[in-house]
Amino acid sequence: MSPSEDLQNLGIIELLLYFGWKWVGFITMDGEGEEHFFQVLEPLLSQNGICSAFRKIAPRTMRSGTVSEMLNNIVDSTQLGFLNTQANVIIVYGEIDTFVWLTNTLTSKLFIPLITGEYNELTSVGKVWIMTAQIDIALHILQRGFDIQTFYGMISFTIHSRKVQGFQEFLQTIHPSVVNGDGFIKDIWEQAFDCVIPNPNIPEDYLEPCTGEERLEGLPTAGFEMSMTGHSYSVYNAVYILAHALHIRYSTQSHHRAMEASRRLDPHHVKTWQRIMFNNTAGDEIRFNEHGELATGFDITNLITFPNNSYVRVKVGSLKSQFPPSKTFVINAEKIQWHRSFIQPNKVTCLLRQSTFGIIFAIAVSSVLAKTVVVVVAFKASKPGNTLHKWIGQRSAYFISGNYQLQPQSRESSEIPVKFNMDIGRYLQRIGYQGAAQPSWETLCHLHRCHLLSVPFESLSIHCGEPITLELPVIYDKIVRRHRGGFCFELNGLFLWLLKMLGFDAKGVAGRVRNRFTGRYGPPLDHLVIWVHLDGRQLLCDVGFGEGFMEPLELQPEVEQVQDGGIFQLGLTGDIWVLERRVLSGREGRPLYQFTLEEKKLEDFTEMCLYHQTSPSSIFTCKSFCSLHKEDGGRLTYLGWRLISTRGEDRTETVLDCSEIPAVLSENFGIKLEKTFMPKDEQILPPLEEND
Repeated sequence: MSPSEDLQNLGIIELLLYFGWKWVGFITMDGEGEEHFFQVLEPLLSQNGICSAFRKIAPRTMRSGTVSEMLNNIVDSTQLGFLNTQANVIIVYGEIDTFVWLTNTLTSKLFIPLITGEYNELTSVGKVWIMTAQIDIALHILQRGFDIQTFYGMISFTIHSRKVQGFQEFLQTIHPSVVNGDGFIKDIWEQAFDCVIPNPNIPEDYLEPCTGEERLEGLPTAGFEMSMTGHSYSVYNAVYILAHALHIRYSTQSHHRAMEASRRLDPHHVKTWQRIMFNNTAGDEIRFNEHGELATGFDITNLITFPNNSYVRVKVGSLKSQFPPSKTFVINAEKIQWHRSFIQPNKVTCLLRQSTFGIIFAIAVSSVLAKTVVVVVAFKASKPGNTLHKWIGQRSAYFISGNYQLQPQSRESSEIPVKFNMDIGRYLQRIGYQGAAQPSWETLCHLHRCHLLSVPFESLSIHCGEPITLELPVIYDKIVRRHRGGFCFELNGLFLWLLKMLGFDAKGVAGRVRNRFTGRYGPPLDHLVIWVHLDGRQLLCDVGFGEGFMEPLELQPEVEQVQDGGIFQLGLTGDIWVLERRVLSGREGRPLYQFTLEEKKLEDFTEMCLYHQTSPSSIFTCKSFCSLHKEDGGRLTYLGWRLISTRGEDRTETVLDCSEIPAVLSENFGIKLEKTFMPKDEQILPPLEEND
């Protein structure tokens, strides 16, 4: 059910031509596939003036042995030679073994001083890596110790996929205990979690036994992909294609019998696969072309990696077989993030490159001293700036891994636990974010909006006996892995951590919310909001407030800021800022909350976190609710026994039975509660002391 490889070859040529890359290298796996790949691709390269800088054929299998033997085998000049090539673009074609060989070879670059006793200065491995769809799946099985930063900016051809409703929920139900006897699930489980499922008939393994509490959604992105990959999407479509084929055969069975009986069966009759054409549940048209190949295509993705080895794929283009040739290849170059060590190659032809090489070579031969100086300077300029990681030895028979602690990019991040690695890629996947990872106004706006559209503002934990703590790993597990929401301390606390990890200059500040039911402000430290300093501007971020703004607000007093969700204005009296929301411009606004710019740590809100879980003056204690922003600027809210939809002044309500609430939470907010839930909608008591 994969698209045609010829289409992918065409896409490779189009990609090289688009960026003017005329001098490229190839890494392939030894075998018939490699021969066929070049038989098809070489004429296309020649026709378009693209030259092959090198062709590295990786061994199909790697000999296992001692660590020293393996490293001596890897650290061979013929193995590492391609790192010194002038070709900054390398196309990798093959299978998973090709990728294993490549990562081992790149890793061995750091081991050279340990083996040879001298430092061999190699050029940076900052290349533009182009991966074919045949090898793309290997990214998910990378050893966790490998520094994936090497592949920052990698461009991949991946089998086209789309989000299928209910797929992640299906993955969350998979567990060895419910698929007893499935050896495949057992093997996946043990490899992913580094544990062994107890079996009384088999001697104990050296690994720790699985506890039964492991969940796939708890794995980092590099360990297990929770989204619908191209390969999963192909299997998904294959099942539906088979069902349609069987239906066609069954429905025409009587007709075929009549034709066979008369011996007049038309040799040019329409084959079953030619009659298959339907739209799947994701909205894609499924059909075959005249060659019997699935008429689908490839997605072109860009790999964005993060310091703690998590990553996210960003779709930057497509390659579609259904479109006319002029529209087959589509690329959005502005969305691509390049490796920081990459300098885009000059757009020169092979002839010019060969002439240039001849001139340089002649000069070098005539002046040994000049050549020596140039080489030394070049090596010094390209020497990697980072030192060797502390290596901890052999992780598996095929890989030597390094280990390092997470070092946040923020200026002051004392509240961030360095022993817990945030999987940034999974967090961004949770909020549906695709885009650049560098600090900018566009990035901040997109992150803020995606968060509000994906993560609910809710009090459900309080009403099903789940205590709320302000430990970031616990909050991350709840929101990202368990697909829940939270209140301000959780949502803004986690979002602040993300912003700091991405390099934003951000801090938490304290606010006091004006309760719309009592008309009074809450106690000090009643609310956590985020202050961001970016390009000389002071900005307010808040993804933990029900009636909040969709994009960050500028800290400018008495200036109306119009957004989809309403008109917002900030007022300033002394050092106290007040946020108001109004329906019409120029009209009096309704105060939402007040705050100061004094920095607060997450632990400073511990007392108020308990207050909001127990006080009869807190909306979180008195009312069970779950609220999520919508793309059109409206909001969908579950409250007590009602489902409320609002947009501007428009409001609709639906009364719910207790039995309907779990389905409402699941279908509208993606939440499945694990404990007994008690709906609540009680009157909020005014605080004992006036806090205004």
